[in-house]
Amino acid sequence: MILAEVWKLPVVLVCENNLCGEYTPFAQTSPVPHVADRAAAYDIPAEIVDGQDADEMFRAIRGAVRRARRGGGPSLIEAKTYRFVGHSRTDPATYRPPGELEKWRQRDPIQILASRLQMSESELKERADRTRAKEESALQWAMEQPEPPVESLREGIRRASEGAAGHPGRQGAGGGFAAQHSQCAETLFMHYAGLKVAAPETPADVLGLLKTAIRDDNPVIFLEHKMLYNLKGDVPDGEHLVPFGKARIAREGRDVTIVLSHKMLGPASDAAQRLDAEGISCEIIDPRMFAPLDLETIGRSLEKTGRLVTAEEAVRPCGWGAEIVSRMCEEGFCWLDAPVRRVTMGESIIPFSQSLEDALMPGVEDMIAAVHALP
Repeated sequence: MILAEVWKLPVVLVCENNLCGEYTPFAQTSPVPHVADRAAAYDIPAEIVDGQDADEMFRAIRGAVRRARRGGGPSLIEAKTYRFVGHSRTDPATYRPPGELEKWRQRDPIQILASRLQMSESELKERADRTRAKEESALQWAMEQPEPPVESLREGIRRASEGAAGHPGRQGAGGGFAAQHSQCAETLFMHYAGLKVAAPETPADVLGLLKTAIRDDNPVIFLEHKMLYNLKGDVPDGEHLVPFGKARIAREGRDVTIVLSHKMLGPASDAAQRLDAEGISCEIIDPRMFAPLDLETIGRSLEKTGRLVTAEEAVRPCGWGAEIVSRMCEEGFCWLDAPVRRVTMGESIIPFSQSLEDALMPGVEDMIAAVHALP
């Protein structure tokens, strides 16, 4: 907005204010009642419009476009509208006040426009049926198409990077949420000195690390994997604190040390059980914190087992696993009886296609193969 006004760009900024953030009503998070109020700080003219009324939207946008074409610079239009469904398919929208949804359904944009055009109920139904038939036909066609091949993942990187800039979103892949909600950002934050980075795996660690983070006077990045939100587990009674920089030995073993994070604990545990049947005993370490990193616990385990595997959901280059491998080679090389193995996801952005996402994500078979590759 600043540059648009400084350079008097011919831009019409439209804010579709559906009165809600992801899971929080707008009124609970904004000190001003309207998004349009913020435009005054940039000397940009703003207008609040009924976003349910197509005619009102047309009028406002037409005026803003004319102003931009005359060289008047940017304008902001705030369309007050409503979100009839939750933020995503997993959102039950229980945060709505009673009766709010029903109130807004009475102002459905299609019904408002149909009434103004004096369309009869039969005509409106006919058009709605015709539109619905087109949608169902398109959906049926899409469902009949084959799943994209794994080879298309590299093509997806090229297309997604054209004119786009990435940013960390919700932590972790899974559920078909695609690239905007599936990044693993722990390595990014590890690189900034002074930040503390927590990545809990269990309900007890979420509670304990969060309490420690609140009590810490330094900035703490607290990363939660979205696919673990429904995980249930025991939580200690009373004042439960988990100290920063103290890893958890999730499973004791004697032959191989597996260091992992977040959702990788489940696949690693399953892999360890299968490897037990082959006489291979795996020790699993959950760091819980990536900054500070508990290298002492990892080193003691490596001294015992002589073999090291790291398992992370992120892409391979510059991952936190590489940092652990490097430090163990520097400080515990004499303990290594075999080359280190790393398990990571494929080098691609996270696709929307569930089959492609599954192909990218490391799992049980990848961990077993990594252990088998150790001499």
